[in-house]
Order: sequence, then structure tokens, then C-alpha cells
Amino acid sequence: SVKSFSSQPHFFIQDPSSNEWGGVYVYVSESDALTVGDEVNFNAEIDEYYGVTELKNISGIQVLSVDNSSAPVSISTGDLGLTCGSGEMYEGMFIEFSNLTVESIDENYSSIYVSDGSGTAKLDDYFFNFDEGGWPDLTTGDSIDNVMGVVHYYFGEYVVYPRDLADFNSEDDTCSATGDINGDGNVNVVDVVNLVGFVLQTSTPTDDQQCLSDMNGDGTLNVVDIVVLVNIILG
Repeated sequence: SVKSFSSQPHFFIQDPSSNEWGGVYVYVSESDALTVGDEVNFNAEIDEYYGVTELKNISGIQVLSVDNSSAPVSISTGDLGLTCGSGEMYEGMFIEFSNLTVESIDENYSSIYVSDGSGTAKLDDYFFNFDEGGWPDLTTGDSIDNVMGVVHYYFGEYVVYPRDLADFNSEDDTCSATGDINGDGNVNVVDVVNLVGFVLQTSTPTDDQQCLSDMNGDGTLNVVDIVVLVNIILG
């Protein structure tokens, strides 16, 4: 199975050849560090926990290959829905919604209820990686071109967990200043070096790099952006 999403030490896995009934949540108290994209073998016990099928007590982990990509399964919001039903076939799977409208926002939990016209589905930030950018600031009536995430069943509702800001896409939106200037999936000193070059004008950013580098959103690349990026890296 290819691990499609991670929140250490728990993680989701799925069979990339399956469009239904192909994913599952893996609950562990501790485990060897795994990375999104690892292809793995292991033994585990199957458990039903508050309506969620999950694996636990894993052993014999083998990493067969790394850096595998997981393409999302495109479904409608009505295919998943909120309450227990046919949406169960997507539990634990990496899916994608398209052409969404925000129906409502739960301000207490940052949950976003969306629809493509076929029914309501829920997005939540429980496993969201805030190191790669903040949870989108949306309001009722806003449009989302597409969003990806992993399906889970939580407190009696199906919910989709986007992994990070890159899982939200909109053709009309500008990119977000994640700091990943070289696009390698990591924010580190290499990105700082790139940004310093842009500020000193020893190199010229592309349009995407300009947007990714403008950490304070003022439209200009300067030392303030460098400070913000360094603080993100230092935590």
C-alpha cells in the first residue's frame, strides 16, 4: 500500500489501484518514521473504533520504495455526504472535489461545509500541516476550484482532511506564500538562499517564485520576507 497521508505517528494508507474500498486509517502509539509516498508492508489487527475501521498494533514494517505519488480519486460531494452510508467506500482514501461553493463555516472548529451541487461535504484542519501555510480564510459563498484530502469518519460525520495548503487549488487565486521557493516540498535554508538572491537582485524570480517568496504579502521582496521565512524554519 502507498501511504497517501501522514500525521505522525498515525497515518493513512491506500491501494493506489483501487477507486473504492482502498484506504484505511492506521492508529499507532509509536512507530518508525515514515514519509508520505512510502510503499509499505506490515502486519496489523483490524478494529472498529466508534464507527471507523482502522488498523492497530502494527508490526514488521517494511519500506519497499519511497517517493511514490498518490493520485486522488475524483468524486462528487454527494458521493461522500456527511452521514454514514455509501460514502463509507471512500473511508481512508485520498479524494478530490471540484467546482465547490462554501455553504457554511463552523468558526469553533474551522470546519468548512462545501457542495458541488450534489450534496454537502465537510472539510477540516485536524491533520493540516500549518508549516506549509495557513488554513484558507473562506466565507460563505466563496468558490473553490478543487480540493484534495483524505476521508475520515469522525463524531458521526464523514470529513475530508486536506494535508496542507497545496491541496486547495483555485485558478482565480494567486499562489500562497508558503516559502517553498524551489518547489521541492520542503521549506529550508535553500529557500532562504533563493530569497536572499531575489532581494539582492543577483537572481530574478519567476512569477510563481515571486508569490511564494512574498512572506508578508506586501507585494515587495525585502529583508522582512527573509526574517519571516527564517522564523518559519526555526519554528
